[in-house]
Amino acid sequence: MEFDDIKNLWQHQAEQTLPPPENVLQKVKLHKQKILQNLLRTVIQLTATFAFILLLVLTIKFTSPVTYIGIVVMLLCMSIYAYITYQHYKLLSKDFSTLPANEYISTLKQTYIARQKFLQNGTLVYVLGLSFGLLLYLIEPISFMSPFWKIFSIVATIAWILFATLYLAKRAMKKEFDRFDEMIKHLNELNSRM
Repeated sequence: MEFDDIKNLWQHQAEQTLPPPENVLQKVKLHKQKILQNLLRTVIQLTATFAFILLLVLTIKFTSPVTYIGIVVMLLCMSIYAYITYQHYKLLSKDFSTLPANEYISTLKQTYIARQKFLQNGTLVYVLGLSFGLLLYLIEPISFMSPFWKIFSIVATIAWILFATLYLAKRAMKKEFDRFDEMIKHLNELNSRM
């Protein structure tokens, strides 16, 4: 290739325009808001479910103490999961805009890593604990059912837990991780320009 060919190629190459910093920051803010909305929604749903189960316990008299143990296990799992999720919400909702860009990115990465660990490990423990509590709870109601409905109830419950854990939770985690990745990517891009 001759110098003139390289020069022509260089001149014909489209000039890459970088988006203004305000647009990048707006994208970061949007991703952060989506994550915060999901965290808050999770806390609200767990709190409402907790209240409903508590109302159930107060209005229905169960004969087996195992049923009450199962309910306590489920309430305990929901409380811990909601508390940790709320702590992540508070951490992420802090205003880090006064920090230097490198510190903000570092803080965001630390939050992301903590959230990843919790979702990957904590969700498994949560599901196992909730499933164990549900199993204990269901012993009494299932004992009054015919064999067909016993099997149907157990299969439907296990199917729902597997679907919620293996599909819905994985999909939600991926969305959240993608949003964190996008936020970090946009901030790194903005930081490298400055």
